[in-house]
Amino acid sequence: MINDLLDLSKLDAGKIDWTVREADVAELIEHVASVARGQATEKGVALEVNLASELPPVFVDSDRIVQVLTNLVGNAMKFTDAGGRIEIAAERSGEGKVLVRVSDTGIGIAPEDQEKIFERFKQIGDVLTDRPQGTGLGLPICKEIVQYHGGKIWVESEPGQGSTFCFTIPAAQQVEERHVAQAPPPEAVAADDRPVILVVDDDAATRQVVRYLLEDEGYHVIEAASGEEALEVARRRTPSLVTLDVMMPDMSGWDVLRVLREDGDLRSVPVLLLSVLAGREHSEHALKLGANAVLSKPVDETELLAAVNKLLRPGDGEVLIIDSDLAQSATIKTELARQGYSVVQAFDARTGLEFARRYGPGLIILGANHRGGAGKELLRQLRSNPVTEAIPVLLVTAAMPEHMEAVYFASESIVESASGPVGDLLATVVKRCRPAGSARAAAVAPEASGSHA
Repeated sequence: MINDLLDLSKLDAGKIDWTVREADVAELIEHVASVARGQATEKGVALEVNLASELPPVFVDSDRIVQVLTNLVGNAMKFTDAGGRIEIAAERSGEGKVLVRVSDTGIGIAPEDQEKIFERFKQIGDVLTDRPQGTGLGLPICKEIVQYHGGKIWVESEPGQGSTFCFTIPAAQQVEERHVAQAPPPEAVAADDRPVILVVDDDAATRQVVRYLLEDEGYHVIEAASGEEALEVARRRTPSLVTLDVMMPDMSGWDVLRVLREDGDLRSVPVLLLSVLAGREHSEHALKLGANAVLSKPVDETELLAAVNKLLRPGDGEVLIIDSDLAQSATIKTELARQGYSVVQAFDARTGLEFARRYGPGLIILGANHRGGAGKELLRQLRSNPVTEAIPVLLVTAAMPEHMEAVYFASESIVESASGPVGDLLATVVKRCRPAGSARAAAVAPEASGSHA
């Protein structure tokens, strides 16, 4: 337990020493399997390794990936009885990554617990009370390690049917190809109209991970390993956005930010600060100095892409409609499109929440089906994420506005009410909600004589 706590505290503080280099994923898997085979034989569990042919090398910290594999195999061993089977498999994925799977024939995991197990200090259900208990930190640590490498980790399972834990890691050839593309010839840059992002970090592994994520999103990425190099590159290329590490030797991120904001040609370039320091005071200090947004390290993939997309593809004229009522959603979309807004639709809460986190629209409209508990939970999730917390939310409902106040006061959002024909009503309230500087929820009750929304 002490080791888990130390690992987690180091990850939180950004004090893990990463040694990222090209590695053979097959060798890493075989190493973990050889260590685990003795325990498997003693317990009467079959341990199999199934590796696809011609696996590409990976670009990882080998010790940390071994730590992930050891944890997953150890968990599989813990919850698989004698006569059961554990398989470690790896194959090339279609995204320039390698997919690793650890499967078992154990007791399985209920759907409602499958996200909880990656949360800190979570032990799932009474069904496990007769099993050895851990710290509840192993899987959260695995998640942090995998995300640091630009990968994802998840579980596929049904109670009584066993579990398969999957994670992805980047293929080294993908990283090498991107590294070669770091300084393309001038004519290639001139013909490329993609936004250019300057990634500034003294840690090469961090730059590679951020680069990998951003280029997968369609951005053109250039790098700088120091503050002085960053300023030189920025003056030569005038990037569309800068991601900036704070803790760098010689010239800190604070110094780079100050120079950028004093440079007449660069002062308007958005800066996304990436910092191991956390807390509201730190973020407020960064924003006062001129940063456009602040994210804590280790960087979460979804939050990074959402922040970059929000800064480079501002959703000020974009409206997200989350509504399972197709007719109502179509009515609202038609009215807003007529008024010149770009509209995106999501027909369930999960899709809508993912879109909101990823792209940060200027306004979110919830349909009447989000009254009561469902709407309150969706709003809570929006308000708890730094990317979406300030996006105005408009609730369109046929109910009286008074019924909405009790639902949303608990979220500390401001409730506005209005009534009128749908077209005029949307025009009025949407304009009122345009500034995204403060969190608010507006409840709209269409008149019976107007279009039904």
